[in-house]
Amino acid sequence: MEQLAANAERASIKYKQVEFMADHLGEEYQGSVSGVTEWGLYVEIDENKCEGMVPIRDLDDDYYEFDEKNYCLIGRRKKHIYQLGDKLTVKVARTDLNRKILDFALAGDSIIKHEDKPLLTKNGDLVPVKSKKSKKSKKGSSKRSTKKSSKKNK
Repeated sequence: MEQLAANAERASIKYKQVEFMADHLGEEYQGSVSGVTEWGLYVEIDENKCEGMVPIRDLDDDYYEFDEKNYCLIGRRKKHIYQLGDKLTVKVARTDLNRKILDFALAGDSIIKHEDKPLLTKNGDLVPVKSKKSKKSKKGSSKRSTKKSSKKNK
C-alpha cells in the first residue's frame, strides 16, 4: 500500500512538472545531469528542479555509447563524456502530458567545461585529470620562494 502511494506521488509530481514546462517550450535553462541510461541523459533544471531527458538519439555531435561500469555516455570518435553532475544548458523540446514525458535538447555550446573532467585510459577506465589551475599555483608559489631565498642570500 505504501509503495502504491509513493508511486502515485511520483506520478503526480511528474505530471505537474510536465504541465508547468509545457508553457516554457523552447526556453533554455541551466541544469545538472541527474541520471545516465542507455537511452539518454536525465537533466534536472537548477532553477525549478524539473527533470527531463535528453534522448541519446538527439546527441548528434558523435555516436554515444552507455558505459555501464562508469555510469556515463562516451562518444566513440571524440571521446566526449557525459556523466552525473555535469552542468548543461538545455532547451525544453517536447512535452507530453498524457505520457508524462518531458524532453530536453542540448542548447548551443551546452557543456560547461570542467577543470577536472575525466578522460579514458586504454582499458576504458575513467581517470580524473588534474586541474590546470593547481599546476599554475604550484609553479607560481615556487617562483616566489626562490625570489625570497635569493634576496636573503644577497
